[in-house]
Amino acid sequence: MLPAWRHSDPEVRAAAVRELGADAREVLASIARSDSDARVRRMAIKKLDDPERLLEIGRTDADEELRALATAQAEDLLVERAISRQPAEDYFAIILREYLATGQPAPLITIKVRNDLETPSALARSSSHLERASLAAA
Repeated sequence: MLPAWRHSDPEVRAAAVRELGADAREVLASIARSDSDARVRRMAIKKLDDPERLLEIGRTDADEELRALATAQAEDLLVERAISRQPAEDYFAIILREYLATGQPAPLITIKVRNDLETPSALARSSSHLERASLAAA
């Protein structure tokens, strides 16, 4: 028997998405990328907390509103991470990969750099993180 999130009825799939927890990241990502119903994809996007996957959906979803939603949610998550001072290398790697994938400047990078530049040694750390992220993305 198939799980409810794979049911043929979009209402059943939507109900299943509502029940999925944060531990169902892979399932939510799959639904957000490939469900045939935009409402079900929207619900899955709203539950995702992975900026990279959200940015991917923001580039590829067929629905313009869902692309905008996914991109905005990814940006919110990245800003939260920048403000919370999570390791810069994770943040920079995500931003750099998105820049390389889209060719678009990454405006959020200035927020993290500004946060990190409280001391002269922070600039060196940020540059080092960016170089490592660049190598990892290549």
